[in-house]
Amino acid sequence: DKARYIPFPCYPERTGNKEECRRKLGLPLGKKVVLVYARGGYVPYLPALPDKDLEDVHFLVVTNKDIRWRYPQTEIRKTGALTNEQLDEYAFASDAIVLHKIMANPYPVAVTSTAVYQFIGTMKPLLVPRISESFEPFDGEILKYADRNELRDLLVDAINMGERTRAALERAREFVRERDPKRIARMYIDLFEELL
Repeated sequence: DKARYIPFPCYPERTGNKEECRRKLGLPLGKKVVLVYARGGYVPYLPALPDKDLEDVHFLVVTNKDIRWRYPQTEIRKTGALTNEQLDEYAFASDAIVLHKIMANPYPVAVTSTAVYQFIGTMKPLLVPRISESFEPFDGEILKYADRNELRDLLVDAINMGERTRAALERAREFVRERDPKRIARMYIDLFEELL
C-alpha cells in the first residue's frame, strides 16, 4: 500500500590538491583546465575556439575512443579503464567538467547520468546539455547549455567562479549531502527493518 522514495546515492563530497594532480597527470599549472569527459556514451563537445575569454584554457578530452581530430587549445588523451581514484585526480586537476551526452535510450525509461553522481562530490562545476534525458533529474546543481555559445558563456562563468557557478555548487553540496551513501544505506536498513 505504501511507497517510499529512496534516492540514488552519489559519491560524497571530497577534495584533492589541484597542483599535485596536475603534476601527476602532466597538465599545465598556470592555466585553467576544463575536463571534457568523453568515455562510454559521452562525446567531446567544445565551444568555438579560439575565443578571447577562453584563450588561457587548456581543454583536456579524456576518452577511451580513437579521436583523430585536432582542435585549438585541446589535448586528447586516450586512456584505458580508470579507477574512481584516477577519475577524481582528473576532476581535482580541473576547473570545470563538461559531460556531453545526448543519446536517448531506446526504451521508455530515462536513465540518469552516473558520471554526474561520480563527479558532483568533487565540487567542480559540471556543464551538461540541456536537452539530454540523462540530466533531466538535475535542477540547479549543474550548469546546462543549449549550444556552443551558451557552453562558452557558462565556461567563462565557471572558470571565474561567477554567480551562476557559485549558486550551482551550493546546490550541488546540498544534493551530495542528501544522497550521501551512509544516509541512503541507513534509509534502506530502516525500510527493511520496518518490513520485518
